[in-house]
Amino acid sequence: MHEAALLHGWCGALEWAVCASAYPGQQRSGDDHLISHSDAGTVVAVVDALGHGDEAADVAELALVSLRQTVGRSPAAALTACHAALRGSRGAAITVVQFQPDLHRLLWAAVGNVDAAVIQPGSRRGSPKRWWAPLRGGVVGDRLPPLRDSRLPLPDRGVLVAATDGIATAFADAADPSLPVDRLARRLHEDHARSDDDALVLVARCC
Repeated sequence: MHEAALLHGWCGALEWAVCASAYPGQQRSGDDHLISHSDAGTVVAVVDALGHGDEAADVAELALVSLRQTVGRSPAAALTACHAALRGSRGAAITVVQFQPDLHRLLWAAVGNVDAAVIQPGSRRGSPKRWWAPLRGGVVGDRLPPLRDSRLPLPDRGVLVAATDGIATAFADAADPSLPVDRLARRLHEDHARSDDDALVLVARCC
């Protein structure tokens, strides 16, 4: 497995961690993330630009520039603006989540195959509960489907886990929401990252 970098921090009422790695032989990755706070809440976004290497990384950076400019908007509105910014590029799959702890909910919207789930620890005898972000087919910058925000009440002790397609989809079944976010991000990357792709997993907990 190629070397992975772990980032960990706080933003607003959110504790987060990201573990990511680039395609073997590449210095830059087309998988990237944004965490930013505004009066509307804390925005978490994961971007998976098509392809690998410098060209994909450039598209991911362009997407993040657009997303930073729209942190006060809803996820669907942010994706619509990002679609315009990426026109003419190779495009990207993007999931955007806006935490609104004062309203005890989150909003999310997703285009492409960046999977995201909120996972709540189970009871002593019960399994964790999972809620998946509704994914819409398409490519931001090329084919944008009709979008609207989906809402989810913030579950007690729930953890958001989002991953690009360089992370095997079994990650959500293996995620232990009781772990610290940095340990969980690293463990999911170590156990589920593919060796032939960019890979990124992000974990966030509203505190």
